[in-house]
Amino acid sequence: MIGRRVTDISILVRDAQNALWESCPREVGVLLAIEDAPDLLLSHGLHDDSDDFSVLLREDVRSTLWPQLREMRVE
Repeated sequence: MIGRRVTDISILVRDAQNALWESCPREVGVLLAIEDAPDLLLSHGLHDDSDDFSVLLREDVRSTLWPQLREMRVE
C-alpha cells in the first residue's frame, strides 16, 4: 500500500446497542479506500468486539458486526 493514493475515506458508526449508548459517541473506525489495494480499516474493537485498537482489512471485521455498522463517507 506504500505509495498508493487514498481514494475515499469513510467513518464507521456502530448502532446503539442499548439506551446508554444513545448519547455516547459510536464512531468505531476509519475506512480508507486505496487505489489498486484492499481497503484499510483503522478500528476500535471490530476484529473481536473488544475495546482494542486495530488496523484491519475489510474481511477481518467480525462478520456479526457488519449489520450494526453504518458507513458515512467523508466529503
